[in-house]
Amino acid sequence: MPESIVILGGGGHAAVVEAALLSSGRGVEAFLDDGLPVGSKVIEGEVKGKIADLASLKGKADKVHAAIGSNEARFTLLHKAKELGFKPETIVHPTAFVDPSAKLGEGVFVAAGAFIGPRAEVGDGAIINTKASVDHDCRIGSYSHICPGVILTGAVKVGPLTTVGAGSIVKPLVKIGANDLIGSGSIVVKNIGDNTVAFGSPAKAVKSNRRPKDPNARKLAPKMSDSAKRTLTIVIVSLIFATAFILLSIWRYDRVLAEFVHTPLRDKLQDLNLLGEISLICKKPYVTMLVAPFFVFFTFIRFNREWYRKLGYYLLSMGVCGVMSSLLKECFRRARPYNLFREAGHYGFFFYEQTKNAFKSFPSGHSMEVATMAAVFWFIFPKLRPFFVAAAVLMMADRILMERHFLSDTIAGATVGIAIALLVKEFLAPIVLDLVEKLLKKARIAKD
Repeated sequence: MPESIVILGGGGHAAVVEAALLSSGRGVEAFLDDGLPVGSKVIEGEVKGKIADLASLKGKADKVHAAIGSNEARFTLLHKAKELGFKPETIVHPTAFVDPSAKLGEGVFVAAGAFIGPRAEVGDGAIINTKASVDHDCRIGSYSHICPGVILTGAVKVGPLTTVGAGSIVKPLVKIGANDLIGSGSIVVKNIGDNTVAFGSPAKAVKSNRRPKDPNARKLAPKMSDSAKRTLTIVIVSLIFATAFILLSIWRYDRVLAEFVHTPLRDKLQDLNLLGEISLICKKPYVTMLVAPFFVFFTFIRFNREWYRKLGYYLLSMGVCGVMSSLLKECFRRARPYNLFREAGHYGFFFYEQTKNAFKSFPSGHSMEVATMAAVFWFIFPKLRPFFVAAAVLMMADRILMERHFLSDTIAGATVGIAIALLVKEFLAPIVLDLVEKLLKKARIAKD
């Protein structure tokens, strides 16, 4: 049987692969590339057709190698090639060192100067690029890309479909998840979850990475990142405990606390209303009005990705919070505490029966908004966390002392507010802000 190799792809990485083959005294039967005209030279070999022409080369060649940087594209192409009867070929540059105890899967490429240490394992279709170092006992997932100059120290684990950017260094025993993107020059000292984009020194997760479009490749990438799973767990557990406490408070504590607060002391506090002034500032869109011009500046005038994403996250969270607050109030229509001491003595929920503001106690809109705000700023300004927590607690106390809300109203508002901030950060903000950034790039406002 012939042993000629068909290379899928004809770009820069294909030239690196051909150089490795030429250095080993081997040639290429054909290059197939959808973006280059037939006859285009790579090094010595030529592009002889589109990738769809692979089936017509059966019999002239029996081996194939996907020389494409995209992890998902390599997965898709090699699987289609195997269905056509081709065998994925592993190519190792003669200047690379692969320890005899190391294991390489099908369709792997090991570039010039790369090092693969003892007992290391490299999965199918992976790329170990120029001068990358994969030390002892490392595990590289299938269809991953270890870029030039990367240093993976001992026993590092890299999940499938993951790219570790050029020049990055990974500490021993660290686990990098599936379908991750580690930015170039990063220093990874802690585990990185699945479906995550991370970079920096030390590397930190900045957003979720989109899952592959190929249905088969999706099986290698978990449905959601570890941070998303953690966020959902926190939100669900918090809502369960908060719901239990809210029901207990409605049954036992709300009315008792409202009657306790309704004293001459309350009248003096209401006359001062110092907390009420703070709550007015938080309730009205004053903070958002201050944030919005900065967002416009860092988005449309002088694009700054970091502040664009931070301020965009704040605006999205507050927008969702405002909508949720209005919807919940309209659904429950609970009488406010001061109704207890009026002639009618209203107490409880009047679902869809009342439209007045006096029957919009549950949940506390002030508590929800200040909790959302505090949770967002918790991530944006970590050094000021004690201040934001104190502000949220004082706001909740003000709503009870001023007889605007019951204890359960404030707990419900704060819980939903924090949940909104967490869910927007993990799920909504990455989608919306990425989409807007793409549109900005098309308009040449944002730069890579």
